[in-house]
This record gives sequence, structure tokens and C-alpha cells, in this order.
Amino acid sequence: MAIVTRRRTLRPSTRQPDSRYRVKTHNLGLNDTLIIEIDHEGNPDVNIAVFECSGVEVGSRNSIHFTAEHTPDGWIYHWTGVQPTRTL
Repeated sequence: MAIVTRRRTLRPSTRQPDSRYRVKTHNLGLNDTLIIEIDHEGNPDVNIAVFECSGVEVGSRNSIHFTAEHTPDGWIYHWTGVQPTRTL
């Protein structure tokens, strides 16, 4: 049982608002846990969101995807292929 971390940086200055961000999952085992850390290009040292996914949910996939929508209250994430098991 391993904990695998992937980091994605939101880059609204160079990407369309509906661009999908890919998270590769092909090396994830069924008993592993995937942690997805999301930061912003304006301050890449600070996570703006952290999600956890179960290896059972994503281990059989090559990748999962999300889009990020900026609202006045912050960011909303729309997942394709899986819903994270929890937000950290």
C-alpha cells in the first residue's frame, strides 16, 4: 500500500477555462492511495486544494481528468472518470 502524490498547477494565463488537467494513474495499484495537490501559477508553493482517490477507483485507468472553474468564492473542480474519495 503506497501513497502516490501528483501535483497539478492551474495556469489560467495560458489555458482555456474549459481545459482539462490530466492526472496519470497507470502505475497505481488497487491498494494504493492517490493524493492530488493543486496549486496556482501565481503562487505555486501553496496548495489551493488537495484531493484523495482510492487505488480501487483509479487503478484500472490510465488517467483521470478535471477542469477548474474560478468563481468569486474560489475554485470549483469538475472530475471526469472518478470522484475523489475525500478532500484534504
